[in-house]
Amino acid sequence: GDDIASHCDRVGADLERRLDLFIEVCRAVQFAHSSLVVHRDIKPDNVMVDRAGTVRLLDFGIATLLDADTDPGSAAASTASRSETRTLRSAMLSPAYASPEQHRRQPVTTASDIYSLGVLLYRLLTGDVPSPGAFVPPSAALAAASDTRVARRLRGDLDAIVLRALRDDPEERYPTVNAMIQDLRRYLKQRPIEARRSSWRHHLRLFFRRSRALALSLIAIVVMVLGFSLGMAGLAIKLDAERARALEAAETTERVAEFMVELFAAADPEQHLGATITARELLDRGQARIRDQLVEQPAVKARLLHRMAQAYRHLGLNDQAEPLYVDAQDLAAALPEPVRLRIELERADLVREIGRTQEATERMQTLLGLLEHSTVEPELRAKAYNDYGLALALAERYEEAEHWARKALDVALPATAASEISRTRFRHNLALALSRLGRLDESIALFQAVVEQKRAQLGQGHPSLLLSMESLAGQYRRAGQLDQAAAQLERVRQQRLELYGPDSPVLAALDNELANVHHDAGRYLDAERAYLSALEFCRNNPQVDPMLYAFLVNNLASLYEDFGDLERAEPLFRESLQMRIALNGEFDISVVRVRINLARLLIAAADLHAAESELDRVERILVEHHPDNRVRAALALRQRALLASARGDHPQARASIQGALSVIEASAAESSLMLIDSRLDAARIALAAADAAGAQALLERVKPAMAGRFAADHPRHLAFRVLQLQASIAEGMSERPGERAELEQALVARLHPDAAVIQRLRMLPAERVPGGG
Repeated sequence: GDDIASHCDRVGADLERRLDLFIEVCRAVQFAHSSLVVHRDIKPDNVMVDRAGTVRLLDFGIATLLDADTDPGSAAASTASRSETRTLRSAMLSPAYASPEQHRRQPVTTASDIYSLGVLLYRLLTGDVPSPGAFVPPSAALAAASDTRVARRLRGDLDAIVLRALRDDPEERYPTVNAMIQDLRRYLKQRPIEARRSSWRHHLRLFFRRSRALALSLIAIVVMVLGFSLGMAGLAIKLDAERARALEAAETTERVAEFMVELFAAADPEQHLGATITARELLDRGQARIRDQLVEQPAVKARLLHRMAQAYRHLGLNDQAEPLYVDAQDLAAALPEPVRLRIELERADLVREIGRTQEATERMQTLLGLLEHSTVEPELRAKAYNDYGLALALAERYEEAEHWARKALDVALPATAASEISRTRFRHNLALALSRLGRLDESIALFQAVVEQKRAQLGQGHPSLLLSMESLAGQYRRAGQLDQAAAQLERVRQQRLELYGPDSPVLAALDNELANVHHDAGRYLDAERAYLSALEFCRNNPQVDPMLYAFLVNNLASLYEDFGDLERAEPLFRESLQMRIALNGEFDISVVRVRINLARLLIAAADLHAAESELDRVERILVEHHPDNRVRAALALRQRALLASARGDHPQARASIQGALSVIEASAAESSLMLIDSRLDAARIALAAADAAGAQALLERVKPAMAGRFAADHPRHLAFRVLQLQASIAEGMSERPGERAELEQALVARLHPDAAVIQRLRMLPAERVPGGG
């Protein structure tokens, strides 16, 4: 084959074909990024098109893994970084396609590949690469070359897409390759792009381009209405519409029937020679078949694509579902407004489920605006309110999530069985919001009611019932009722195994929850085995949501941190961090969470400079992108307090921890781990400041929650006793004979030998012997 530029020039590829090939290149790069690989040398010579027209991304010879010490969001990283030494050792790059940070020999991130993709797109559009110095848009370059026809098509949207990819500042480029793909697809579908703020005239022009026939029809209708009386015209239109709907319904039924007969012929033993055909295989065959059929009937095709997207989603195969939703949405112009809006709403909720928080909330907000001016049925409006609440909960905007969940329940629905099922589902999501607001008792009571209602409405073993049972188990876990949580999760796992089979991605998420229960119960070795087993499942099943893998890696890191093995924990936190950035961009709230986790570990490891850098990034992102997330800001402030204490700045440490506690105490239940850990950190800070009495007061407040949540031999309870002993000694009180030896023996049996709590225990001053000199 040829390189992509030569191929396009040789076959005389038009603009759409060039963009389609470029999107295939982007998809390959996005896949590499999701595997934490940066290509670093994207150029035409490394992108080949074979005789079948398939794009191949070649030469990963100077590619690099996203290193733990590389900061994708910063233009200047530490010169002591191991990744910088490795990445720049040979200084290999292709100057015309290399990003500014590569030329400056700074650490390379996914943003560097996005810049190189921008240069490649510029080359495919204009036949040349951008000149050094002032940026010349592709349309201007073509106009200068007298190709004014193509230049007109590039002017505006494509110029904006290329310009955003070629920004000098990496943070101003597209956050992910997938975001660039989505903008190109919007351009190809004549829809407004994200890289350009469009006026209403631009939106109207795009509408006429993509819906020329519809626009002409509207003009014709206006002329007809002006030519005939309103009454006769209205009657004629009504009769025509009714006739068209009847014909369309009959033809739709016939074509769907034909399609399904062809599809299920695969289950004929003569066709598959006795092999078992699963629902997943039928779906795969169906979606492959439908792409080449029903071209002349977009409405029928859109409905089938929609149903297949729903089926893939219910199987937990979100990556397979999303492109089907996209295709259905692109064909949905011919569908009635309620059906079209439902497809768009389901796609937005899928984006939320995948974890793309900001995109999900923006899509939901747009849809809510459309629904406010439409006459859709109440059920769809209520579902939109409910789904928006879920997106807000993912963004940690829990008060707003509760508001929208209640607003969904306030919608007056018809008195039908389906409406009652919908209301039960809305109550499930209200219970989730209450849990995150620290109202665990309310949440558990509501979840218990929801489980019973779903059992009566849907029957035992229904996927929606199993989801509520799993969520109830999660609330038991948050409340410290771990035996109930484990028993509930085991029941759900067995039923899901029977429902979906052993290879279903939904089992990996459930195994993560079971591992969390072992972790919370202090069964660290059992938790490690469970996390590693779930990670192995994810590696062997690429259809699993990559965000689930990122969560599992983070949870395993937290386990090693609690175990006291910081050396194994740190690279895992960094791996989870880089995966989240590659998937969702630097500013997503999930990235903030893992950065706070990493900062906590770095403080414990006495790497205070690195911890401060992480907290600086966290605070900047929270201020600029999540200004209303007071709880996450308080958790970051808590780590800032520990950092100040480690540096000996006790006044600053105490002021910061008090500020953090004031927010956390107002939003967390007394038994929650977040509040327990915050008060224990405050006690440690008080001891470091020689305020033993203040530390004792905090420990007394924590004591009931510790006793109710943790067994006497739990590592956390043992660590709490060490802290109590430390405070007692600081106050000059006598310790119980043999207590130190007893604690040390118990901790050594359960934790890593280098665990910080063991070292603190051994460093406590020796007790004074009465009568000693």
